[in-house]
Amino acid sequence: MAVIKKFVDKYDLKVSDKYADTLKELVDNGKAAQAQNDKKDTVNALVSSLQWSTTDDGYGSYTLTATAQNTTKYNIKDLSIVLSLYDQSGVKQEETYTSIDSWKAGETVKLEAYP
Repeated sequence: MAVIKKFVDKYDLKVSDKYADTLKELVDNGKAAQAQNDKKDTVNALVSSLQWSTTDDGYGSYTLTATAQNTTKYNIKDLSIVLSLYDQSGVKQEETYTSIDSWKAGETVKLEAYP
């Protein structure tokens, strides 16, 4: 749908009155799809920028921690982050995850994961 909106915007597509409502609906759906893609890309960039630190908890266990501010304009809900852990040779050893129910725009949170 976002492609149709781009096509209409770029080439100033016009249709007869008979199809005007259909075109408007397609463009509106394209706008909504583009907004959703923009939000997804923005949140993915925020998550990718997280800096994780490791704390040795003893007995071979440790905690991964990241403290970050939601610098986006979006209130994020139900965010799950999968962390892949690699050894010094670049071989994936395990995966763990962390999640947060809500993260308001401008809010700073502490995320923790326990491999």
